[in-house]
Amino acid sequence: MTLSLGFEILVSILLVITIGYCFILDRRLKALRSGQDGVRQSIQDLVQVSLSAEQSVHRLAKTSEQVTEELQASIIEAKALTGKLPAGTPKPRDKTRQDRILPLNEVAEDTQSTGLMDRLKRAI
Repeated sequence: MTLSLGFEILVSILLVITIGYCFILDRRLKALRSGQDGVRQSIQDLVQVSLSAEQSVHRLAKTSEQVTEELQASIIEAKALTGKLPAGTPKPRDKTRQDRILPLNEVAEDTQSTGLMDRLKRAI
């Protein structure tokens, strides 16, 4: 009788431990599920933000194309107006950056002999 009673006590203790472990496991699973909801919401927010960024990039590209077209139209108009200048008016020259750079010895002579306005006029 004592052996069967001891065995039943041992089984009941193991059963209580199992019930306690199931309770702890259930709490952890609930916490995991609620954490997944947070992750799921974060992913949805990330998708929404990326779609918004993609739309912004498309709008920026469209705006860039419009500005390019307007700039080209302005350049064409300016060239047309340049052709209509009176005969005595000098036409603007296309200068590259290299054309405007003076060698070092000419710069030294230039600063001593003339004023700033003369040097600017020659640079243009």
